[in-house]
Amino acid sequence: MRRLKTKSRAIEPTIWIGKEGLSQELVQHIENQLSARELVKLKLQKSVLTNSETDSVAEKLAASTGSTLVEVIGHTFTLYKRKSESAKTIKQGPAR
Repeated sequence: MRRLKTKSRAIEPTIWIGKEGLSQELVQHIENQLSARELVKLKLQKSVLTNSETDSVAEKLAASTGSTLVEVIGHTFTLYKRKSESAKTIKQGPAR
């Protein structure tokens, strides 16, 4: 987990969650990014935080995507989901 936190601090957020809040399209977008990169950093805009805290939003998204919550700092959090073996072989191509 320490290695993931270190990597997390070095990357910029790739998804911003705005006033629309959590939606099925957002969850699908996060899942797509997790399958492509494993580590995804998200940032909540202040308009989202009127009804809920960053921790609870991060936990809901981690549960919805089947990922692990790496860390929460302020309005930013990072999710991790290990790539499946089938995704790795498709990206690398068949063994020769």
